[in-house]
Amino acid sequence: MKIFSVPYAIGDSRTYIETKRRVEPLAKFISFDYPGHGFRINEPLLRTIEELADDVYRNIMKEGIDEDYCLLGYSMGVLVCREVYFKLAENKCRLPKMLFLCACPSPGYKYKNNDIYNCSRDEVIEILRDYGGTSEVALQSDELMDLVIPMARADLGAIEQYVAKIDFKKIESKGIIVYSNKEKENIKNWDTVFESECDYYHIDGNHFFINEQIEAVSDIINKYLG
Repeated sequence: MKIFSVPYAIGDSRTYIETKRRVEPLAKFISFDYPGHGFRINEPLLRTIEELADDVYRNIMKEGIDEDYCLLGYSMGVLVCREVYFKLAENKCRLPKMLFLCACPSPGYKYKNNDIYNCSRDEVIEILRDYGGTSEVALQSDELMDLVIPMARADLGAIEQYVAKIDFKKIESKGIIVYSNKEKENIKNWDTVFESECDYYHIDGNHFFINEQIEAVSDIINKYLG
């Protein structure tokens, strides 16, 4: 079994270092960086969810899907995983056995549009502060913000522009939805896009619960791998 994972906006493959350690006895855990992030920091940033999904799809094909595999996405990574699934289906590829979808409202949710491409530097920093996941120390570092703000414009702008495909053929893979208090009011419609009912797991905490509840997240994944 393989698990292909993609991170949240502005994140990178290091998001899953501890998850990988806890899961790898049961599956080969492969994390991808988006262009312009992590180990691919020198590559041009992409500005749509569809472009990000195309990049992830190509990397999955390079790794190979000649055995059972799963997709794991977190927040923006969930949007990417859905688009990857549709691309796999359209190309008549072997489909993932399971989709682990974390910290993301179900399709049809209306994301706040901050028009981030046209925001000032200070406005982007304030958006990041509201979004969470970035320390106040980091937000006040000019050097670090020089790196983060272009990513924020690309990633959060991609989320703002994204329109989920809600009239596509339903997803055949098993859906495992992991959510926090932040998403709980907008989560149950996931059942409408899967062939069978999803399994839901609530984890106490904020949107970035993976940083604080890594054992709980890993235990949920391992439950389906064991």
